[in-house]
Amino acid sequence: MCGEVQVVKEETDRLVVLVLDGDPDPFLMVINLDALNQQHH
Repeated sequence: MCGEVQVVKEETDRLVVLVLDGDPDPFLMVINLDALNQQHH
């Protein structure tokens, strides 16, 4: 998965990004940073 993304909003526990080359349309995606951090430990 590789595409052009643009960070719309950056918060302490999550990122809101816009996937510019989404299929079929660009879409917003919320990345929960807490969940990502838990996977690494």
